Amino acid sequence: MAVSLAPISVDIGRAGWIESRHDVHAVVCRPDGSIVTCWGDPDFATIPRSAIKPFQSVPLIETGTADALAFPPALIALSSASHDGAPKHIAWLDRLMRQLGVDDQALECGAHAPYNQDAADALIRDGKSPCRIHNNCSGQHLGFIATAMHEQENYHGYTEPAHPVQRRAMGVIEEMTGTVIDRATLAIDGCNAPTFALPLRGLATAAARLAVPDDLPADRAATLNRIFSACVAFPELVAGEGRLDTLMMRAMEGGGITKIGAEGVVIGALRDLGIGFALKVADGAKRAGDAAAARLLLALGAIPRSNAALVQSWAEPIIQSAAGTNVGQITVDLPG
Repeated sequence: MAVSLAPISVDIGRAGWIESRHDVHAVVCRPDGSIVTCWGDPDFATIPRSAIKPFQSVPLIETGTADALAFPPALIALSSASHDGAPKHIAWLDRLMRQLGVDDQALECGAHAPYNQDAADALIRDGKSPCRIHNNCSGQHLGFIATAMHEQENYHGYTEPAHPVQRRAMGVIEEMTGTVIDRATLAIDGCNAPTFALPLRGLATAAARLAVPDDLPADRAATLNRIFSACVAFPELVAGEGRLDTLMMRAMEGGGITKIGAEGVVIGALRDLGIGFALKVADGAKRAGDAAAARLLLALGAIPRSNAALVQSWAEPIIQSAAGTNVGQITVDLPG
């Protein structure tokens, strides 16, 4: 087993002072689960939130639902997405709702304002309230509904842990991570779906298998290749303009994908390197997770030289005042 280094440290600095310091646990694994490198505790258990969406999309394909509905790659990407509710996201999802014959009320994720500021402002100007389709998880939820309908299951209550949709999804997560989910300690995600704690090592192993599924059964490998290809083809649908996942996937030029989860979780499936990683900011700070993920991608050699400056600007971003003055910087210390 690789020697564990000290946790990654992310400092938020202003005028020479450290305003806050964030410890980050991170682990890099091969598809067989062996550890390449780790910082902090490789078995640190955390709730991965949206970081596991690509794996929760597996039943959408393996049940035959995606093919039966002629899902284009864009909708495969959106089923794995934490989208920002921009018009391009809503157009695809509205089309899928009409195809399924359901309306916004079928979604059990609840409503929130679009993360995309222009889209949120447009709703306000039009005197409209956000709908459930604007929820960043609505693509995943429509995938859940579609799968239930294809399997001739009652899609109402699809977010309940006992529903076949969730049982299938949890089964895939267990297979991909090599971890048995404790059904007695399930939590509820922000979108109302069940979620659960997993060790970082398991998440990194799953990410590595998404990157290089060659040793998995042929059907599973084909499914993972389809999800990976959809995400790298449509990075703007997985997140949105100006967001970490979209920018990092573009910077890797098809060589890998990242997927964030709430509370400082990021996973990366790095196909060109044959590895996966998972990281967790101990205190959940998102900007620390973004910076650590960008720094890790650079350190691992996942970013082509032509895109290194862009990613470096995320690894050590400048902090600006509301007036646009440079007032501080975020720095990442990657031991070793």
